[in-house]
Amino acid sequence: MSNVFRDERDAAMAQADALRRENEALRLEVSALSAENAKLRAGLPVPPRPASGLGPLGTIVVGGVLFAAGGVGVFLGARSKPPPPPLGVRTPVPPTDPIAPRTPVFVEPRPEPPQSPAGPRDTPTRQDVMATMTSFRAAVSVCAADTPGVVTVEVAFASSGSASRVTVRPPHADTTAGACIARALRGARVPPFTRDGFTVVFPFSVR
Repeated sequence: MSNVFRDERDAAMAQADALRRENEALRLEVSALSAENAKLRAGLPVPPRPASGLGPLGTIVVGGVLFAAGGVGVFLGARSKPPPPPLGVRTPVPPTDPIAPRTPVFVEPRPEPPQSPAGPRDTPTRQDVMATMTSFRAAVSVCAADTPGVVTVEVAFASSGSASRVTVRPPHADTTAGACIARALRGARVPPFTRDGFTVVFPFSVR
């Protein structure tokens, strides 16, 4: 027997022996995967198994066997991912917003400041008096046109707000200009107030 024939025979026997070992490993792998598929169908947890050492032919055969049996087609060389959860078991879904909702904070409303009671004041305000007296500036200027200077008047108001008494002080007292000014200021009026009376002394500057 030639050396070439002997080498080919030894190689063929070694390949046949390797195929027998791979066939036995394939049979065991198919049996294990069938049992795993049965557990998956029953909803039982299946622990991950290490990758198979089968060759490409064994991988294709096992995948075809499982697919034909109605199982899950899994290539043995891609077992790095964990198995899917059992049927009937809900996988917890992480919340879309990782920030927990804040607890609502209730703020007490501030109390409203006490409002003054509606109705007339005790006396007229400074703004009311100034608005009333300055409205007669033109009339006083006309009355005292011939006697320029400071014209001081004293006006007493009743609680109704109307002028009850007008007095023109010297040097315009008892003069024609003073009488004209007194007549004009008798029409003065302020908002009503609660006191019995209120007196105002006001200077007018006539030029």
